[in-house]
Amino acid sequence: MLVSSHWQSSRHLLPGLFLLAALLAVALTNPPHARAAGNIEITDAWIPEGPPVAAVLAGYMTLNNHGKDTVRLIAVASPDFATIEIHQTVTEGNMSRMRQLDELVLYANDDVQLLPGGIHLMLIKPRRRLRSGDEVRLTLTFDDGTQIEIPVAIKQAAEDAAGQHHHHH
Repeated sequence: MLVSSHWQSSRHLLPGLFLLAALLAVALTNPPHARAAGNIEITDAWIPEGPPVAAVLAGYMTLNNHGKDTVRLIAVASPDFATIEIHQTVTEGNMSRMRQLDELVLYANDDVQLLPGGIHLMLIKPRRRLRSGDEVRLTLTFDDGTQIEIPVAIKQAAEDAAGQHHHHH
């Protein structure tokens, strides 16, 4: 029988396929770009590459609060920038402008997306030329004392548009 002999010869592949499926499930539920501390998880962090003389860059990411208490992002720092501020783009009439936020509120069991045209990080006075493929480290400080250090990739904007996953409620 052809089917039976085919089954006999491919039967040894099944354990490998099950292992591959299990590894894929783990990879999809624990993405390598995720960083977590306590109840806070940070994913999809990236900075678009700017022109060589850029005095300001923007940073984007998703912050998820898996806890039962509201926490606030109160500071962001990096050795690669003179200062980092949290900003929100606000449109009034036909004019868009940025407003600095003193903190970013993360409600219990909710996420906040930092995206182009919305809430984002303003990375002021880069201390070195940052090109696509480079990485910087950001330290995020929350009002509950939690600090999370994350690696953030510098990407071309077109690169990111094809590779980001956005979560919607």
